[in-house]
Amino acid sequence: MFLPMILIGVSVLFGLSWILFAFVNPPFLLSSFYYTPTFLFFLGERTGRILIGILIGVVIPLLIMMFWL
Repeated sequence: MFLPMILIGVSVLFGLSWILFAFVNPPFLLSSFYYTPTFLFFLGERTGRILIGILIGVVIPLLIMMFWL
């Protein structure tokens, strides 16, 4: 019952961390985890991270809420 709400919260926080690390360099241990995928080569590093942050932090919670009802 609470699993979708937990997934939404984790997804939003993870998406916000991508957006945060678009403007600030991530710590050394997390730098390989927040690396922009190669299929977004046509975007810059910052724009790719913002796009991924929006995808994870906004689109995925909306999909979870849509199928949860």
